Amino acid sequence: YSYGFMYGVILALVAYNVMLYIGLHTTPYLFYSIYLLLFLLLNAAYTGHGYQWLWPESPHWQKWANPVLIMACTVSGFAFALQFLNIKTAWPRVYRFIIVSSVVFCALMLLAMLSGEFVVSLLISLVFIFFFYISSIGLGVISLKTGNRFAKYFLLASIFTICGGVITANAIWGLIPFNEMTYRATDIGMMMDAILLALALAERFNISQSEKLLAEKMAGIDSLTNLNNRRSFYKFVQPIWAMGVRSKSSTSVIMLDIDNFKLLNDTYGHALGDRVLVQLAETLQKEARSGDILARWGGEEFLIFLPETRLTDAVAIAERMRNKISVIQL
Repeated sequence: YSYGFMYGVILALVAYNVMLYIGLHTTPYLFYSIYLLLFLLLNAAYTGHGYQWLWPESPHWQKWANPVLIMACTVSGFAFALQFLNIKTAWPRVYRFIIVSSVVFCALMLLAMLSGEFVVSLLISLVFIFFFYISSIGLGVISLKTGNRFAKYFLLASIFTICGGVITANAIWGLIPFNEMTYRATDIGMMMDAILLALALAERFNISQSEKLLAEKMAGIDSLTNLNNRRSFYKFVQPIWAMGVRSKSSTSVIMLDIDNFKLLNDTYGHALGDRVLVQLAETLQKEARSGDILARWGGEEFLIFLPETRLTDAVAIAERMRNKISVIQL
């Protein structure tokens, strides 16, 4: 049951991250899915579940499954780590060292397999995965120092995996008591690793979505006055206008500009002109009603869209705003 629970959780994480990759086309989600899937196969090969359920007619593959899957899982783990921590950009020399080292280990593994040296290939794969664990700690530390907000998850996940592996190895070697918990410590560590990295990817997704929404919002805001620009004005007004046409309700628009604004800029400088625009925008925001839509149309021109407003009421609102603007003090 415990193995079934672990396999179920990992398969669910694989499916979730594959869907995120399909939707977002972000490489770390794909590499993380491959890493989890290969770990699942490696664990199934190690426990014998793979030979029992997945490849019962392939004893030759069962013999070589452990070293081959260890290598594949480690390579995918490095691919995920390098992408997730953005090592290529932040530390290009470290990135090249990891790539070259991985290629060397894979080449040695291939030579051992072609020579039929099972024990040698197993030793190479174990040294490679040990190198991966040590490198993961190093990558997490240097990424944390460079301010990568997700490195803490990666570092903690790596520590859990290493601790689990050390406990299991010592239990098998007889250095500590052998029982269900010590033997399964690797599985527990990997489960914690998977959960922590899934949380990191989820936080990364939320942050990227928030940044995307903020960027879209800022694209529609005038940077000086913080009012809507033309793009946002059309976006917000169009549905309200269409609804007003269907219901045949009154709608009004106030358009205003600043007299002799060019002369003001030429005489006192553009800095003062910008202060005038900001003060004007703040006054309009204070005087506008909650449903009104304000926009800087361009230069010193402003628009105020007044839904559900008759002409007489719009004139009164415009006059009130004009009086407020006339007493602005810089």
